[in-house]
Amino acid sequence: MTVILLIVLAFFAELIDSGLGMMYGTILSPLLIILGFNPYYVVPAILLSQGLGGLMASFRHNHFKNGDFKLGSDDTKVALVISILGIVGVILGVWVGKSIPKEFLRLYISILCIIMGLIVISKKRFKFNWKGILAIGFVSSFNKAFSGGGFGPIVTSSQVILNRKEHNAISSTDLAEVPICISAFVLWVIAKGFPSNELLWSLIGGSLMGAFIGPKLLYLIRNKNREVLTRVIGILVTLLGIISLFKIQI
Repeated sequence: MTVILLIVLAFFAELIDSGLGMMYGTILSPLLIILGFNPYYVVPAILLSQGLGGLMASFRHNHFKNGDFKLGSDDTKVALVISILGIVGVILGVWVGKSIPKEFLRLYISILCIIMGLIVISKKRFKFNWKGILAIGFVSSFNKAFSGGGFGPIVTSSQVILNRKEHNAISSTDLAEVPICISAFVLWVIAKGFPSNELLWSLIGGSLMGAFIGPKLLYLIRNKNREVLTRVIGILVTLLGIISLFKIQI
């Protein structure tokens, strides 16, 4: 029963993540810890399963034209820039995760999510620039490596604020997750050893299934009402920040 539960949880988390560009690690990381799983197994299992799920989702996004991942396309460039600088954030995140109180960094991520979500909801937009993309890659990857979550909400909402179309922002986020999650997983393996257990393989199975379906859902809704999709992204990011902040306070 445990394996089935883990597969179902990973499936729905990745379904949401590949459809809206966020919430896989943000949902699963605290949920699995609440269910009693060891955090030292939870974080690397989430990283590897999301990396593989992101790879599957990227192929599907390209198939449904949610994003264009041809060599030299804007979506590929954005994902590549976020990934490259993100590796630096990953290394720093893993190191900081061992030396700074978790509550402090959770507070920082919570506040950041609330600010980004409110900006998305307010419809304030800034001119697209590559310096902004570089900053997004570093900050979000630092979050991901430290906690297993906090990547998608920041990357997706930041791209929307920088005036990218929602479906392009979501698909680019999924592609950028792949090298960042895999590299973070490798660092965790070097530090703690390979987490070979039912948690890891169950999450991988559920994530791949969710990633196969999620991009199709995005394709179906992306042209219906872009404003609604924008509002949903903004509300989700804000709520995630508020919920995380409430957890810290209690």
